[in-house]
Amino acid sequence: MDHKSNYSYKENYVWKYVVAVFLLVGGVIALVKWAIIPNSLVFINWFVPNFWSFFGYILIIWFIFKVLSFFWSPIHFMLGKWSYLILIATAIYIIMQIS
Repeated sequence: MDHKSNYSYKENYVWKYVVAVFLLVGGVIALVKWAIIPNSLVFINWFVPNFWSFFGYILIIWFIFKVLSFFWSPIHFMLGKWSYLILIATAIYIIMQIS
């Protein structure tokens, strides 16, 4: 008799966890469906056109910097900190040509 009562208690204990997991998974699915996805779409619709106005240019400049620094690394390796004089002289030359 005691064994049956103990088994029923364990079965109820397991069902409570099954219901809790089901509610947790259902809550996450509902949150994703009605909160995260619509807000993400609004964010994407706003972010993509505005991205190229400011952040896109920073991204392009960063990418160009990475590519040019890759090509500049052998010169910097050979000349050390003196290699920056070439960059400074080039920048001064370009500024003087523009003016």
